[in-house]
Amino acid sequence: MFLLTFVQIMRVKFPQILCFDEWVELYKLPDQFALGTLDKTNRPYANMSENMQLKEARHNVLEILEKNKDVVKNIELAMVIYNQLYTAESPSIYLAYLKDAKTDLEYLTAKTFWPMMDGKKKEIRIYIGSKKEFPDHKNGKVRWIAVQKMREHLKSKLLGVEQTELF
Repeated sequence: MFLLTFVQIMRVKFPQILCFDEWVELYKLPDQFALGTLDKTNRPYANMSENMQLKEARHNVLEILEKNKDVVKNIELAMVIYNQLYTAESPSIYLAYLKDAKTDLEYLTAKTFWPMMDGKKKEIRIYIGSKKEFPDHKNGKVRWIAVQKMREHLKSKLLGVEQTELF
């Protein structure tokens, strides 16, 4: 039980997954707004001006990104797969009681976030048990049970999904 707590505290924070579409969108944004003008629709670029040298450099970045789109997408896929494997091995979970509207029974659930392509994350929520079974969800043993169940669920998800279908 101590090891689980230690692992959760020491969970490594990886950089955000490289997302090709977000990078392209980011470098195209200045073309969509009038730079240096202040209005409510233009707030992020109100104080930004772009000379020809900056504009050429930005367009160069876009050109290189487009030229290497397949390579960058492959890097993104590799990072997503790695993060999915890491999440399946060491999930960070959030416990909560949910009330069933039809039966008025409360259930303990655990949720985590599953990395996907294009910078998206999917919320995964699993059933742990009824509130009668687990009245104290802050108990370390309950958390350990929830982490084990989440691991099993995520590992079965990994085995059931062909990774190349993530595109």
